[in-house]
Amino acid sequence: CFMSRATFYRYFGGVKDVANWYQQYTAALCLHRIGRSFTVTEGHRLSLALLAKGAPLFSGYVRWWNYDYSLPSVLGHVKAMNGVLAEHEVALTAKVAYEVEGIAMTCHQLVAKWFNDGMNLPVDDLAEIIASFYPAHLREVFDKTSYEPDIANVVDLLLGGSGNEIAQDAIR
Repeated sequence: CFMSRATFYRYFGGVKDVANWYQQYTAALCLHRIGRSFTVTEGHRLSLALLAKGAPLFSGYVRWWNYDYSLPSVLGHVKAMNGVLAEHEVALTAKVAYEVEGIAMTCHQLVAKWFNDGMNLPVDDLAEIIASFYPAHLREVFDKTSYEPDIANVVDLLLGGSGNEIAQDAIR
């Protein structure tokens, strides 16, 4: 990773911490932008594509994955979703809170299963499956975007030239 062992351990406790950081980083770029600059399917598609890019790191990480260790990621996703709901002035009833948390936990577990199964399902298919878990009333809210995202630049920055295909797909 082009840094000394001492520098690495100054920032990370181990490989699990790097994988956790990368997961949270991709969530901040993609999942937390759902309902703001990405639709539900676009956000999940891009997030999955970025996670797939880090597959060598994640393939070992998900074997160690347990709910307690990944809870910060789930809670971060819930917090971001609740922020979008607040921006759209949707009341956070007990039912909505359960739906949001259920989406976040289900998404998290499906991604773990996807990695453990050798990523045998195309990114687009998994993104559509995850999007199908959003109830219609929440899907309406999260599919509203406030501005046109510059998906190509985000993907090119993170994935390199091969990101253009994913970006163009997401824009369509």
